[in-house]
Order: sequence, then C-alpha cells, then structure tokens
Amino acid sequence: MSKSFPKAAALLNKLHQAATQADWDSYFSLYLPEAVFIGTDATERWSTPEFEGYARPTDGWEYTPKNSVFMSVKTQKMI
Repeated sequence: MSKSFPKAAALLNKLHQAATQADWDSYFSLYLPEAVFIGTDATERWSTPEFEGYARPTDGWEYTPKNSVFMSVKTQKMI
C-alpha cells in the first residue's frame, strides 16, 4: 500500500476487487457521478453511465497491477 496516499491505494484496491468479482454495485459506488473512465486505447473516454452499460453485462475482469505511483494534483472542473 502506498505510504504517501494510503486512502487512494485502498480505494484502488477496492475497485480492482469489485471488478474481479463483477460486483458492479460496489464498483460503481466508488465513482463520482461526473467521473470519466479512460480506457486502454487513446480513444476510450466513457462517462459513468456509458461505462456502466458496458461493464454490467460482463463477468468482470482481473487487474494485475505491476506498480502504482500516486501523486497529488490540482484539478479544475472542465466546462
């Protein structure tokens, strides 16, 4: 677990676990309503409802994290 950002690391672990179990209620409860899922392809940019429509019919997937780096960033709401 990340020493600098333990809450972020714990949240990411919960996200991975829920995806592995196809526990979509738990998985999507971790997203903010305005969240955007960015996929593995440069063109993948899904709103939460779009991604939820894709994910719910699946049996889930397993992430195999190799390395995680957490950093603090400041964001601004995009208009």
